[in-house]
Amino acid sequence: MAETVATILLFCYPIRGLPGCPAGVTIQGTGWSELTYNTTANTWSWATGGTGPSVREFTAGASSATGMTIFGGLNGTGAGTAVNDEGLLADTWTWTPGSFWSAAACTPCNPSPPASAGAAMAYQRATSQGYFYGGYTDTAPPAAPTATWIWTGTGWQG
Repeated sequence: MAETVATILLFCYPIRGLPGCPAGVTIQGTGWSELTYNTTANTWSWATGGTGPSVREFTAGASSATGMTIFGGLNGTGAGTAVNDEGLLADTWTWTPGSFWSAAACTPCNPSPPASAGAAMAYQRATSQGYFYGGYTDTAPPAAPTATWIWTGTGWQG
């Protein structure tokens, strides 16, 4: 049986003039792919497929013992340069190695943090929970939330 010791989650999609994927790597769909190392075969392999979060920037994310969770960000659809011109997102996605991305089971989650960009998220191993704080919301001028939210793995607690 092959043992996987490393999986790299890669998002390579040209956005805001930045380059896309490295030469020789073709990503389908939303631009997400996995690069996995197999210690038995001593090889790296690319895996693509499934559906992932839309293209975004300034999302909050944290890795956990079982994968990764992301929330919100900007979808870059606005014509202006202010946070409230950029299409704030309020969706939650989870990623598990080999299973790709899935929208959180509670989607749309209620309660959840407000749509925001530039927030921070961290995982605490002792409680198996993600902690979300900060970011900017869709107000004029943009305001930084002051509440801490907890991701339990199945939903948000405010």
